[in-house]
Amino acid sequence: MNAFCAWMREAIKAKEREIQQVNRCSFDEWYQSFGYPVIEKTELPKKIRVEDLIAEMNVKERNRYFTLEAIAVTIGKYIHPGGKFSDAREELLTKTMKPYTADGTGKDTLIYSHTASVSQEKVEEVFFELQKIHRQNERELNRIKFALKRESDRLNLESQQKYKSELERASLQYKRMFSQYKEWQIKESDRISKLKIIVPDALQTTYEKLSLLEE
Repeated sequence: MNAFCAWMREAIKAKEREIQQVNRCSFDEWYQSFGYPVIEKTELPKKIRVEDLIAEMNVKERNRYFTLEAIAVTIGKYIHPGGKFSDAREELLTKTMKPYTADGTGKDTLIYSHTASVSQEKVEEVFFELQKIHRQNERELNRIKFALKRESDRLNLESQQKYKSELERASLQYKRMFSQYKEWQIKESDRISKLKIIVPDALQTTYEKLSLLEE
């Protein structure tokens, strides 16, 4: 009787262990053990910058872009307020209106007469010509920059929409497979719990005697 109880106790423990193994089996373990295709992780797309699009330009286009930038910086550095040409022009206008300046007092006073080394008309002509070139250059440069920004926005929106679509697809796949996994756990636990315990030949007589007692 003790041997029979020991056998049955161990058999019940074995069933309980198998049920526990089913319950402890993670979704990833179950997924891999059944050889299902791997659910691909959806990675956040890399943001496309204007610089990336410039890098994809051909040699001619890229050289034109950099040339326009260089011209804009170079001319702007001279004609914008605080630039050398702008300051020299302002000084010319001031000293043309006031050609004489005094320095010192009394007998030590020095009178300076300022004479332009180039005509005011020529300065104005060159200044406005540079402004004109600068505006034309800026228009072309801004047009290219606007087109690049619009293209980068379009590509980023496109990649975000694709990312969202892939994310939804992966999420649906995960939910579907997770539902199958939970269903497997329930069915497998139920199957194990219904397994019949094999009684060894040596304990068969004891089993039959106990079965008679139940009747």
